[in-house]
Amino acid sequence: MAICLATFAPHVAAQDTGGQNLARLDWKGVSVGITQTLPESDLSRCDTDCLPPLTPHRGIIPVAEAEVIGFLRNQVTEGTGLLIDVRSAQAYAAGSIPGALNIPLELLRDTNPYRADILKAFGAMDAPSNTLDFATARSVLVFGDGPLDPDAASAASQLVQAGYPARQVLYYRGGLQSWQLMGLNIAEPKGAPS
Repeated sequence: MAICLATFAPHVAAQDTGGQNLARLDWKGVSVGITQTLPESDLSRCDTDCLPPLTPHRGIIPVAEAEVIGFLRNQVTEGTGLLIDVRSAQAYAAGSIPGALNIPLELLRDTNPYRADILKAFGAMDAPSNTLDFATARSVLVFGDGPLDPDAASAASQLVQAGYPARQVLYYRGGLQSWQLMGLNIAEPKGAPS
């Protein structure tokens, strides 16, 4: 058994070929590289440190397209959940996932003096010692532009740091880019600034 495992155990090593090679897998004499090619305007000097994690904070629930649709169908429809687009108002106006509300990341940061008011709009209630009680707060699903956009991960972490229960925070890392890549429609929100 140990011989079989040793035969099938791949060796992973970092490549150093001057490009954006993130890793190399050597298995049975075959070398497969993991590379990242991005337009110069994007994160072209990215190493694995600049890729947003699948789970930005312990307990936050990562989701994909099927779960986003289920969240819309169930929690949003029932009024127990909010789908939140954390991109800028201008990006939101150009199109978003149908049913999403626009609450840019800046509004969720602890530096925003009105953050408590926003969290109360999510269902949090005043509690003693100038804190908030999230027992009646809606579940929130946050997303941004796409897998390389750190804003949704940051927003999810900001919510948990504010006291939001991590189990009520869902994170769609794929964002609008993955949504569109899957062939799913976007909608231009009514009343959004242009």
